[in-house]
Amino acid sequence: MKKTKEWIRKDRRFIWHPFTQMKEWQTEEFFVIEKGKGCYLIDTEGRKYLDGVSSLWCNVFGHRVPAIDRVLPGGGLTMGALHEVAGGGNGALDGAA
Repeated sequence: MKKTKEWIRKDRRFIWHPFTQMKEWQTEEFFVIEKGKGCYLIDTEGRKYLDGVSSLWCNVFGHRVPAIDRVLPGGGLTMGALHEVAGGGNGALDGAA
């Protein structure tokens, strides 16, 4: 839970979410996507969500397909892609204070 609260604090401070009323975003509870596997996104609390809005490639192949990960440079990604309109991921916050 501590990790989730830290990501939420960073998100509220550093990330602009398109198509979002940011004033309301500051007070609403939300989940934080940590990784993807197959057709699912997994939040920092371990809950799974069916991913229906990520990039074209993830919708076709899924996240973290071992055969694809092996041939990509830096194959240790936690998810293939996650569009910011879908809530984004925490990768943009890795270097945030």
